[in-house]
Amino acid sequence: GWMYTLYYKNTTDSRARIVAYNLRALGRFESQYINNCSYGKFKHLAGAIKVGPEIKAGHGQAFSATNGHLYIVADNNKLKNSEQSDELIQVDKNTLQVQRVSSFKITNDYTARYIHNATMGDDNTIYALFHNGGYGCYEIYQVKKSGNAWKPTEIGAINSNLSNSPIQGFTYSAKKHQFYIAVNDGIFRVRKDGKILSTHKYH
Repeated sequence: GWMYTLYYKNTTDSRARIVAYNLRALGRFESQYINNCSYGKFKHLAGAIKVGPEIKAGHGQAFSATNGHLYIVADNNKLKNSEQSDELIQVDKNTLQVQRVSSFKITNDYTARYIHNATMGDDNTIYALFHNGGYGCYEIYQVKKSGNAWKPTEIGAINSNLSNSPIQGFTYSAKKHQFYIAVNDGIFRVRKDGKILSTHKYH
């Protein structure tokens, strides 16, 4: 019943606030009237909305949740590739406060893979998507937590560029063991090894 989103002051920011909405308490479409409602109504609506502090959030396309936490890979989307490590920020769902900051680095044949799109499978598993433009494919990595370290393994590859545009959304279904990738008006359903199972368009 909760929805979490990132709010940026403008499109060039890399810092944002997490805003959480209790959808059951808000009711349908009520929040759009928050500027014009009575004080009593405002108090009711405000009680169903939580706003976190401004934190490093990268470009916001690697934001996901597990049962207990929210996660952000706070990357720099202006870097096509980099030797820098990626930064994983763990946020408490209830308080919206940062609990832990970790870093992880993916290399393949000693070449760094700087990640723009990632999602959490659980609190100890990151799934990351890397566009290898030279080979016209997307590499899929599983990054598992071992003690205080994160260990990457390539688990699959999508033998397609999918689109000329950057990936906008990447998520994982633990129930179906499948990924869903959103880009422009398309959604790709992808097996863990990278096989495209189906494509869908929406307008």
